[in-house]
Amino acid sequence: MVEADDMFKTGEKVTTSGIYSYERHIESMTPFTCSPTPEEERLKLSEGDTFPAHSECKQGVIWKLVKRT
Repeated sequence: MVEADDMFKTGEKVTTSGIYSYERHIESMTPFTCSPTPEEERLKLSEGDTFPAHSECKQGVIWKLVKRT
């Protein structure tokens, strides 16, 4: 069962509908000049969706479940 604070990567399938927050880029060793948009800081995703990449740089990011819906 998915719990709050569980982390997920871009490209993985959402198994639990909920509110997810942007945590960081997957490639944390690479300096990125982009940051999440206000709309991207928290996303409502549904079961079966795919965790998205960062909208500006298209790089993979880590998402954290904030609340199940």
